Amino acid sequence: MKIGLVGCGLIGGSILKALQGSGHDIYAWDQNDETNVQVAAAGLAQVDSPDTWAGIVDAVVLGVPMDFVPKVVSWIVPLMNPGSLLVDLSSIKRPVGQALAWALKRVRVLSLHLMAGREISGFERSDASLFRGCAAAVVDVGGAISELQSGVWWCQTLGAQEPTVWGLEDHDAAMAWVSHLPYLVSQALGQAVAHGPHGVANLAGPGFRDTTRVGRTDPSQLEPFLKANAAEVRRALAGLEAELHVWQTWLASVMASEVSAQ
Repeated sequence: MKIGLVGCGLIGGSILKALQGSGHDIYAWDQNDETNVQVAAAGLAQVDSPDTWAGIVDAVVLGVPMDFVPKVVSWIVPLMNPGSLLVDLSSIKRPVGQALAWALKRVRVLSLHLMAGREISGFERSDASLFRGCAAAVVDVGGAISELQSGVWWCQTLGAQEPTVWGLEDHDAAMAWVSHLPYLVSQALGQAVAHGPHGVANLAGPGFRDTTRVGRTDPSQLEPFLKANAAEVRRALAGLEAELHVWQTWLASVMASEVSAQ
C-alpha cells in the first residue's frame, strides 16, 4: 500500500514510526522544513510536497491541527484518485465536518479519532507506541459509515482498540466530558495549589503530578477545541460542579457534627 501523510508532529510522527518496517511505501510532508529534515534523516518516509504524491497513494492521512484541515482538504482532495482514502484524525469533528462532507463527494473518507493525545507536541516527542491500547472512534461525517473496516485496519495497524462508531454531534459532546473537562480540571487543580498555602507544592506526590499532567498542555493548543465545543463543555463543568457540591455538603455536615459533639 502507498500511504501519504500531511503533518508530522506528535500524531503524524508517531504514525510514521508505527508504520516503519511495515512494508508500505510511505510519503510525508510537514509545513515545518526542520521537521521534514528530521523525518527524512530518520528514514521514515519519502519527504516531498503532496503535489508530487497525492495522486498515486492509496490513502492520505491528515495529521494537521484542526484549524488547518479545511484548507488542506481543499488542496489535497482534488489531487487524489477517486478510489483513494482520506483519513481525518481531528479530535473535534464539527469544525471540519463541512470540509469532509465536501471531500466525501470526491474520494473515500474515514474520520477517525485516536484518543492518544499528550501534553507535549512535535515530531521529536513522537513515539511508535503512542496509540497502543488507546480508545478509538469512527465518526459519521456523511450519513453513512462506509469506511468502518478501514478504521478497524488502521486501529489494528497502530495497536489501538477496535473503534466504536459515533455520530458527529454525539462524538463532539463526548469529547467535552472525557477530554476537555479533564484538561480544565487539571489546569484548575494546578492553579489552586500554586495559589494555596506557601510551600504545599513541595509535598506533591504522584497523585498530584498525574492529575495535573494534562493541564500542562499549552493553552493555545486547547482553546480552539474549547471554543468549538463551548456549549457541551459548559454542561460538563456544571456536572462537575454538582459533584463537588455533594462533597462540600458532606464536609459541612461532618464539621457540624464535630461541633455539636463538643
